[in-house]
Amino acid sequence: MNYYTIPNKLTNDGSHSARVLVDKTYTEDELIDKILSKRTIVSKPDLEGVISALKETLIDIVKEGNGLNLPWLKLGYSMKGNFATSETVRNPDNHPLEINANAGALLTNLLPEVKPVRISAPDFSPRILRFTDGVSEITNSLITPGGVFNIVGERLRVDGLQPDKVGLYLHAQDGTETKVDVLLRNDPRYLSGQLPDNLPSGTYQLVVKTQVDANNRFLTDVRTGTSSFSLTVQ
Repeated sequence: MNYYTIPNKLTNDGSHSARVLVDKTYTEDELIDKILSKRTIVSKPDLEGVISALKETLIDIVKEGNGLNLPWLKLGYSMKGNFATSETVRNPDNHPLEINANAGALLTNLLPEVKPVRISAPDFSPRILRFTDGVSEITNSLITPGGVFNIVGERLRVDGLQPDKVGLYLHAQDGTETKVDVLLRNDPRYLSGQLPDNLPSGTYQLVVKTQVDANNRFLTDVRTGTSSFSLTVQ
């Protein structure tokens, strides 16, 4: 298990908070395979049937409004919202019911055996890998004003709660930035569009600014990624 620290935005004392990264998150099929690697006395169909029955039973327990107190799992409920008086009738919209699931002692007692390793904070910013000029079909080199383009990379999708702060930009050597207003495709791994037709001659770097993460969740901060290569308008 790895962890890294980031500045604590809730304080102004320079403190940091931790973010934990696990090496792997198991799916149901992967969990079954891991069980079978330890227990060969049952078949995979038998184990799938047992897990299916367990899921159905847990669903029944929740539907009945009951809880669980197992060595490895504790399940209870809580209700949000305030009631104006002791006689106020619950409104599901104002008083939503939530499930509280917590690890039981069988799992929490194992925590001393887990050895977290501190690592540098991962880079979650957009990553620009390749730019293709649609007119010349040259990669990572030339740029044609008014022409179409394709960009391949990671975490490229441009979106956010502050549209004026996000976008695809061309950063010139003098520090000025020109926004690309026409995006035809806007995906996490692929951007395409049409370049501005009034780009002066010179050298530019691509800059992606976005407020959406890899899971399509909106962020308060703007994440910025800059191309490692430069593009030239001749």
